[in-house]
Amino acid sequence: DALIELVGEQVRTVFKADIAYVALLDRVAGIINFPYQYGEESRPLEYGKGLTSRIIESGKPLVINQDTFRKTEELGARIRGKRAKSYLGVPIFVDGEAQGVISVQSTQREGVYKDADERLLSTIAANVGVALGNARLFNETQASLQQQTASADILRVISESPTDVQPVFDAIVRTGVKLLACRHALVFRVEDGSHFRIVADITGDGASFVARLPAPATLRPVDPAETFPSRAIVERKTVHIPDWNAITLPSVEQSVFDNLGIRSAIYLPMLRGSECLGVLAFARDRAEAFSDKQIALAESFRDQ
Repeated sequence: DALIELVGEQVRTVFKADIAYVALLDRVAGIINFPYQYGEESRPLEYGKGLTSRIIESGKPLVINQDTFRKTEELGARIRGKRAKSYLGVPIFVDGEAQGVISVQSTQREGVYKDADERLLSTIAANVGVALGNARLFNETQASLQQQTASADILRVISESPTDVQPVFDAIVRTGVKLLACRHALVFRVEDGSHFRIVADITGDGASFVARLPAPATLRPVDPAETFPSRAIVERKTVHIPDWNAITLPSVEQSVFDNLGIRSAIYLPMLRGSECLGVLAFARDRAEAFSDKQIALAESFRDQ
């Protein structure tokens, strides 16, 4: 963030730009964000719209030195905010893929940007791309280390409690709620094959999930029409619901939605052969799909 701010300020000064921005693409969300902007305020933009998207899609610099309005329309884009008379934008590559744009613009004069300006801005963008790649690699390494440490801690608890599963359940929900950025983590245990109950739970603030329910947790029948854990038990496969607002909720889950504010969740069956012994669940207070990496991490906890 500090680098992007510094680059933006230096670029604005060197190019004497009336408008300047650094844009970065969030491919998962399909949104272009503007962590640095000068001269006008740019709101997040849907990917596929505007000159910024064109540059990312093509992976090539774009220079418009005259008739910017007409040429922008010819490219299928639309000018938002102030109208520039000269526009220069270059792609930011991260690990060989265009992930953003640096742009400078003049609202006063046409014909401002030459080949040398394009080369200079492209060189700056290349350095930004290297820095972003290093930051991503660092974050991924940190996340991997955290996951390995968490798995080792859980294995230690398992070795220390060979006849008591409760400490293991408690360790898994504590670790999972932190590493998966969740509000709630729970372990459901199947009893007599037709009912299940919560045997471990935690919320992000350390409180109990069960304590926040309108009534004490009791044995619930396995009924896929009434509860999401039941679906995981009966279907013996992961149940992933990224947006509870987007579906009609069963009455029991509607109560959970109303009282606990859950907006997304994932339920992973704990299997031994063809038998489902229970379910490990993670839930959030925001609508958001769990990524493939997060699901893989949740599955590793489930397996332990």
